[in-house]
Amino acid sequence: MKNIVKIISLSCVLLLSACAEDTKKELAAAFDSDIKEALVGDDITFTDQTIGEPSRWEWTFEGGEPETSQLSSPKVKWMKPGTYAVKLRVSNKYSSSEIEKSACVKIDYHSSVTADFEVEKTPLFDDEVVFIKNTSTGYPENVKWTLTPKEGDPVVITDYDINQKIPVGEYSVKLEISTPVASDSKEVADALTVLDRYAVIAAIGCENSTTYEGGKVNFRDASAGNAQKWLWTFEGGEPATSTEQNPVVTYSTAGSYKVVLKAYNDKYDSFDEKEGYVHVLPASELVFLLPFDGSVKDYGPNALGTSVVTKGGFELTYEAPRNNGGTSAKFPGGTKGQSYAVIAMPTALSTVYPDGSDFTLSVWTKLPGSISANNAIFAQGNCPGTTPVNQIWSRFQSGGVIRCTAEATGMSGNTATSSASATTFDDGNWHHVCIVYFKNNGKQDLRIYADGEKLVEANGKDDKGTLTLPYYIGCNLRLTNGEWAPENMFTGWMDDYVLYKKGFTAEEVKALYQLYN
Repeated sequence: MKNIVKIISLSCVLLLSACAEDTKKELAAAFDSDIKEALVGDDITFTDQTIGEPSRWEWTFEGGEPETSQLSSPKVKWMKPGTYAVKLRVSNKYSSSEIEKSACVKIDYHSSVTADFEVEKTPLFDDEVVFIKNTSTGYPENVKWTLTPKEGDPVVITDYDINQKIPVGEYSVKLEISTPVASDSKEVADALTVLDRYAVIAAIGCENSTTYEGGKVNFRDASAGNAQKWLWTFEGGEPATSTEQNPVVTYSTAGSYKVVLKAYNDKYDSFDEKEGYVHVLPASELVFLLPFDGSVKDYGPNALGTSVVTKGGFELTYEAPRNNGGTSAKFPGGTKGQSYAVIAMPTALSTVYPDGSDFTLSVWTKLPGSISANNAIFAQGNCPGTTPVNQIWSRFQSGGVIRCTAEATGMSGNTATSSASATTFDDGNWHHVCIVYFKNNGKQDLRIYADGEKLVEANGKDDKGTLTLPYYIGCNLRLTNGEWAPENMFTGWMDDYVLYKKGFTAEEVKALYQLYN
């Protein structure tokens, strides 16, 4: 009998425990949101606050994006104003519960809209799809595009973005946007050009627009459209004409020369003419020629293997040209020994440009504006930190002046520094710089020219026997704690960096400058 009582008592305990466990698993759906009133396009985060332990969530958002979700804490936005209901159903394997709030969120218009757009590509052809992206802000409801050609009827589009073919024409593009509380518009003249697919737009290109007497220019057809035939005319070149698409032309005489290209097919033709496009330099004693037309390749007669030395993520880039051909090199500056992008000349330089050589350096430079730090053009020979020091270097300094110094251990330096009252180099314009260093009656003369005119000189100094190597462009050199630490990195642009193994006369410097003008 006692055993029966014990069994009955144990059963009651287990039953009561199971009932308590089932009660714990019952759910009471509840939720909340971080925002109750928002603007069109704003994100609203909803948070499950259900009593119990749900394992499944089924949200329904009236008019929302997304309209449903199975996340415990979804993020939703509404793209039209109004008051919207939100419903949540939660469940687990024991229970389920549901709650709906009929006026859960209120969405209003933005108080303003701003019209804006981006044209993906122009010009393009009439068999290509025109894509203009609507980048307006404020979530406009109403969109109207008007593309007005110079001739013919406007094209009106009411899609949010333009993504369709457009008839041939040159179009201004107007975008009008609005909501019930705000409106705006933007119009850009000549924003889009659609060409006949058989049309041709001639354009002259080249690998290098600067060469030397006896050197070559590698021309490239850069025409747009359906060019099938080409007729080139090269002033001063050999051949004088060519029907090749990408001809190679030799120039024998120093000077500046015009190039003309006719690109055509059986239906259309187009012309591109560039005056003074090709520059041909004197060849005598030319060591190297760096046109910076997309690279640091040496286009001189010795074809030296130049290279770019970088650190700290800095790079040399190539940007719009100083003249109407090629590109120029942009130097990023940097921090001593830590970040830089500079040009190193190879050891082979010493075989064609021996230690102690006279030289003329010609380079076009442009500083970004007023400078307070040193901006080095080049450095040649052993630098401070080595024994012995034996080098020559040049740089721009505060106030827009230029300085060049030849120095050697145990000898007084040979320094020339321009005055601020002369040419100011930090005016944001291109300037031609010529540095001439040569032996004269057993002494050494140093002269600096700007834009064809002599700025400053330091003549009759002892010969420093300057070493050829190392030779760097875009920095001064220094050895610090046994580590190479370039300093005074150049910030700005250089173009047509040329080195000769002789000293130019004032007349030759003038002619070199005028060759580009």
